[in-house]
Amino acid sequence: MESDRRIPAQSDYIEYPPWLTLHAGTEAMLTFAVDASGMLRHIDSVPNGKQCGCVCPACGESLIARQGAVRAHSFAHDSGAECRWAQETVLHRLAKQLIAQRGEFAVPGVKVVVERAAPALPVRAQASLPGRTIYPQSVTLEHLLFTVRPDVVLSLGERKLLVEIAVTHKVDQSKLAKLRELGHAAVEIDLTRRRPATIAQLSAVLFGQDDRKKWLVNAKENELRHKLEAECEERYQQQVREQAALEERIAHNRALENQRMANLPIVPAIASSAKPTLPGVRYATSAGALVLYKHADDSVRITIEGHLGILREALERLSSGHSDGGYVMTKSTWARLVSQFGQQFGTITNNYYAPQKEE
Repeated sequence: MESDRRIPAQSDYIEYPPWLTLHAGTEAMLTFAVDASGMLRHIDSVPNGKQCGCVCPACGESLIARQGAVRAHSFAHDSGAECRWAQETVLHRLAKQLIAQRGEFAVPGVKVVVERAAPALPVRAQASLPGRTIYPQSVTLEHLLFTVRPDVVLSLGERKLLVEIAVTHKVDQSKLAKLRELGHAAVEIDLTRRRPATIAQLSAVLFGQDDRKKWLVNAKENELRHKLEAECEERYQQQVREQAALEERIAHNRALENQRMANLPIVPAIASSAKPTLPGVRYATSAGALVLYKHADDSVRITIEGHLGILREALERLSSGHSDGGYVMTKSTWARLVSQFGQQFGTITNNYYAPQKEE
């Protein structure tokens, strides 16, 4: 503590130097009290002992100014009790007096992010509004507005900005609902954990951009959110239209392919004793093997060895006929099977050994 920095005792106006501490050593040690004129006084601006003529800003009990040479200067309740709400009341009143004296307040910026799941990729939109400094015509403390009593009320013509200073408890859902019903803009300053220790730190919160301030009620934020939601909805609907068009094209192409396959000549099943007209090519896989025989009529016959699982299912689905002698399909169908399902069926493309002609 710097004992040479004493504050003149003025009755109508007090300018609080930035180096003044809001508590001494611990937050339970008061450094501000209310004098006979109702003004907040720092411990170093009043006489020592009971002659200070000060009371607790919360409970109103008489205080004693302790300004010894050993311990940090602070006020103590005459009864020896500790007031639970004294620091909260000091912060409220100091915030009001600082705002009133400077005639300004810095409102925080706004950032809105809207996300929505969509058929292809999630749609996301965001926008922000910068923080700014406002200059109210009047500042009142603990002013009752219907059933709500905000900590600070800033009047800007017909509009009001309500400021809640959270020192022990933040605004709960019940009070938030009442604030929204009022329709006035509202900001909360969260000092529940990172309380300012000096006038300079408190001023930085009040008059600068600080992450401890957030909007509780903001009509512009709501308008921005509605705009972004409409933008996301349009992009979502666009994806829905594009997805529907894609599915329609796929269905159309599938129908054309089915029609083409239906018009192909039916190749009868080949008996197991049938002899191919051209030599076969054997493809070894990790689960077995298949042998491809080419026929002069532009068809192929495929025999399998082992249990090939999903590959066997694909052959059964695409072949035009099959028996113990193998599966029959056109060369183009075989080529399409390899190109379309090769990556999905790793046994086709990834696990084949080099093809070897069957003896």
